[in-house]
Amino acid sequence: MIPEEVVERIKDAAKIEEVVGERFPLKKSGADSYVANCPFHAERTGSFHVTPSKGMAYCFGCGWGGNVVRFVMDANALTFPEAMRELGSKYGIEVPIVETREEKAYRLERSRRMANLDEVQAIFTGGGGSDFAVAELMKRGFEHEDLLREWGVGCGVSGKTSLELIHCEDFRESRDDEIGPIRRFRDRLTFPIRDHQGKLLGWSGRTLVDHRAKYVNSPGSKWFEKGKVLFGLDMALRAILREEKAFIVEGQIDVLAMHDLGHTNTVAPLGTSLTEDQVATLARYTQTAILVFDGDFAGRKAASRAFKILASFGFHVEAIFLPEGKDPGDCLQGLKLPKPEGYLEGLVKRAPADPGELKRFVTGIEKLVSKIADPVVRNATARQVGSALGIERLNLSPDKVKGKNEVPKFPFPVELALAAKGKVPGELPGEEGEFVHLVAEIGLEMAIIRNPKFAFAALNLPEGENLELEAKLDSLSRDLMTADDWHLLEKVAEILKAT
Repeated sequence: MIPEEVVERIKDAAKIEEVVGERFPLKKSGADSYVANCPFHAERTGSFHVTPSKGMAYCFGCGWGGNVVRFVMDANALTFPEAMRELGSKYGIEVPIVETREEKAYRLERSRRMANLDEVQAIFTGGGGSDFAVAELMKRGFEHEDLLREWGVGCGVSGKTSLELIHCEDFRESRDDEIGPIRRFRDRLTFPIRDHQGKLLGWSGRTLVDHRAKYVNSPGSKWFEKGKVLFGLDMALRAILREEKAFIVEGQIDVLAMHDLGHTNTVAPLGTSLTEDQVATLARYTQTAILVFDGDFAGRKAASRAFKILASFGFHVEAIFLPEGKDPGDCLQGLKLPKPEGYLEGLVKRAPADPGELKRFVTGIEKLVSKIADPVVRNATARQVGSALGIERLNLSPDKVKGKNEVPKFPFPVELALAAKGKVPGELPGEEGEFVHLVAEIGLEMAIIRNPKFAFAALNLPEGENLELEAKLDSLSRDLMTADDWHLLEKVAEILKAT
C-alpha cells in the first residue's frame, strides 16, 4: 500500500507532457495542447491530445483517456504501484510501501533469485556465447544482428559453462533445484523467457546436436509457469497495442524470424499448445489474433486448438496459411509470407472435394464455429460458412456450444452500476436495455467509470439535472483511472444508490 500523501505528491509533480513526450514525439497544437499519433492504436494522423493544464490525455480515435499515472500503466503494462515507483524515481520522490513480514520475505527471495538468473544469463551470453548464437541464427537467414543481441540469445556450451555455473549457488546440480540442472541447456541455443515487463523468468533452449527434444524450457516453479507466459510479449507489447493485433507462432525461432521480418507484434506459447491463461493475458491488449503455424499436419492441428480457445475469449481470428512443410523461418530464406485471411474462411477455401472427407470436414468446422463466444457472431458465421460450403446451415447443437461461450453478457462494472439501481440486465426495457447490451458487446465496459456520461445513459438518468451527482461521478472516474484497487467500484454503487 502506498501512502495517499505520496500518491498526491507524485500526481502534483508529474507533468503529463514530459512523461508522454519522452516516449512519443509531441507537436504543439494551441496554447494548452499537444498532439501525437496515438500509442494505443494504429493511425496515420495524430488524434492523441495532451492537455497539460488538466493533466490529462485523450485520443479521439480509439477513446483512450487518462492522467499521467494511467498513461504510464497502459503504455508499459504496469500495475499501479509499479507506475507510481517509476514516476517517483523520475521526479525524485521516494515511494514507501508498507510490507508485511511475509511480503518482505517474498520480495527478498525473489530479488535473490533474479540476481542468480541474471548471473546465469551473463554466462550464456558471455565468453563468446552470444557471438556463437548470433552467428548460428544469421546462417539461417536472419538479417538484423542488433535484434538478436537485444533479445539476449546465447548458448549453453559444454565444459566451461558448466564449471562456471558451479559458483552460482542456485544452479548447482541438485535434483530439487527449481531451475533444474544446468546440463538441461548444454549444447543448446538459449532464448531468455521474460514476463510482460521484461523480467527474466528462465530460458528456452533449442538443440544444436542430436538431442531427443528439439526444445526444452526451464522447469516450472512458483515463480514461473510456462502455461501462463507468452514468449516475446515484453518485446511485442508496444507493437501489439499500436497495431491492435498480434501474430501467434509456434516456436521461439519463429518469433524472432517474424520480428526480423518486421512483424514485431509476434508472440508464441512455450512448448505447449496455446492455453487459456495465455489467451487471457493477450486479451488485455488486443482482440485480434493472426495464427502463423507450420504448414504440416501438427501445425494445422495446433492452429485448430488455438482457434477454439481464442474464439471462446471473443477474439477475431485470422491466419496465414503456409505451404506444406514450411514455417515462418522459411520466410527468411526467400519464401514470401502470404497475406492473412479469416481463419474459417481460409479453411472453407481449402475444403476437400471428396464427399466422405467433406462430411468429416463440416463436422470439424461446426466444432470450431460453436466455440465463438458471441451468439450473434456465432450464428452469423454459421450462416456464412454454411452458405460457402453449399449447405443451408451448420448444425450447432447445444452440446457443442459450451465451455467458455458461457461468459457473462455484462462486464462487472456495468452489472454493478445496474445492481445499484436494483435492475437486472435481462429485465431492462427497450432502448435502455439495447444501449447497455451494446456497451457490453463492443467492450466499452470501462467507459462507465472513465466517462460518467455512460453511467447516466446506461441508467437512463437525465444529464444536467443532478449536478451534485455528476460532480461526484466525475471525481470518482478520475480516481478509478489511477486506482489499482477495484474496491473503489463499490463507491459507484453507493453514489448511485443515493440517487
